[in-house]
Amino acid sequence: MTDIPIRTNAVVVYAVRHTARGAEVLLLKRSKGDTLDEFWLHCAGRIEEGEKGWQAAVRELREETGLETPDFYSTNYCEQFYSAGMDAICMLPLFVAIVPETAEVKLNDEHSAHVWVGFDAARDMVPFNNQRECLDVVERNFVKRKPPEFSRIRAASGR
Repeated sequence: MTDIPIRTNAVVVYAVRHTARGAEVLLLKRSKGDTLDEFWLHCAGRIEEGEKGWQAAVRELREETGLETPDFYSTNYCEQFYSAGMDAICMLPLFVAIVPETAEVKLNDEHSAHVWVGFDAARDMVPFNNQRECLDVVERNFVKRKPPEFSRIRAASGR
């Protein structure tokens, strides 16, 4: 019997902001030429050697969007999917960054566009079911309720 390995070598980050219109989540459009080109996705990336998961999440958010915030949380949830290319089940820890409404997004070359949208619109835009599940977790636990203080990653803000 052969087992399918489980890989946890990357992280997922959803950036959220509160506006007069309500809570919005940041979606990023992948650049052309990428495997997922032209899809609307969240911020994500690999964990580098010697890096903790939350450190990778903070770094990826900064590299891909230019965003930084002291309001950074672990959701205690993992996005999961099967990758045929790796023949592995991927489990990616899900993080939430709550940013000010005025925060300016500065994309790197991995993305061609960004948009802030409400959660219903975001669920319609993302291509994968597991992304919709992550959006549900973020909205239910970090928008409709006050984020739990025990989930805050204090080291992310240097405090």
